Amino acid sequence: MTTIEAIERLGHAEKVRHWSQEKPWAGLRLKNQTTFEARQVRMDQLGHITEQPPLVGKPCFGQPIVYVRQGATLMHRNHDGAVRPTRCGRCKVREACVMVCHRRLNVTPEIGDAYRLFVGRGGAQGLQEKHLKAQAQVVFDRLVTQLIRHGQFNSVNDAHVSAHYDRERELHKARDAERKRAARAKRLASGFLDDGAMDLLCRHRLFRAHLLRELVNSQAQLPSRLAKMPPASVEVTADAWLAREVLKHTRQKVNASSVAREMIRMKPNRYANHESLRQRTSADLARVELLEGLVPPGAAGPVWPRFDLLTEIADEENLPPTTI
Repeated sequence: MTTIEAIERLGHAEKVRHWSQEKPWAGLRLKNQTTFEARQVRMDQLGHITEQPPLVGKPCFGQPIVYVRQGATLMHRNHDGAVRPTRCGRCKVREACVMVCHRRLNVTPEIGDAYRLFVGRGGAQGLQEKHLKAQAQVVFDRLVTQLIRHGQFNSVNDAHVSAHYDRERELHKARDAERKRAARAKRLASGFLDDGAMDLLCRHRLFRAHLLRELVNSQAQLPSRLAKMPPASVEVTADAWLAREVLKHTRQKVNASSVAREMIRMKPNRYANHESLRQRTSADLARVELLEGLVPPGAAGPVWPRFDLLTEIADEENLPPTTI
């Protein structure tokens, strides 16, 4: 379905052709709240609008071909026989629109002659009458051609309309992003892990492995479970932390056996024997608990801060875009 914004953004020729159709408003709901008078509109000698109150949602305003084909008729008879105002007849800025269209229909001799010839051949009514339609259509098409050849009539309102739809688009994008964030948060809260959440967990796993390596390589007095840890044990401990967090978030049982099984699932090329891995995983999980409670001298918090996936995702989504 054609939208009002799409019509507003059409090029000059496409816009003239659109409004020259028999039913150019099909599927459109025009706004009719704005009101101003013809004296509030200023034009130059070339038919451009130099001063006008802001108007959005009325892409037909000031379009000569709309007035020629649709605007001269103020009342029409419905299928039920009732007589009602036409769209142009009930438009609250009709007076200003008619003034603009009249000026533009006489801006050049070619446009003016084509317009008067069309009126002389029956005008808009001629396009409806069988015995007049053929001749009226020929001169109507001539007027359409002259308006297209003339080029666009500009208006100070053009920038206002463009800015309005740009703002609406940004608001729509923001609302859509918020809707998606809320839907994602709901899925995550139910125990679902998407690619983004898994990526965040893996980055936190790398961060914790780095912190542990730095701690082990420092000269600080460490508990026996941490002192002189080989690099391979640092990696296994970080993997055990990651497996535990995945199980916790997906609401699965957390013990040495389930953590070992998850480590094998995530890194089958590194871990294969479940029984041997299960036997050492108890010590790795105890080490994780120790790291989450151990506060080194002079530090503000534990070596490994406690992790909450939903909080971390919310914090990350609120960060400003990174610039490189």
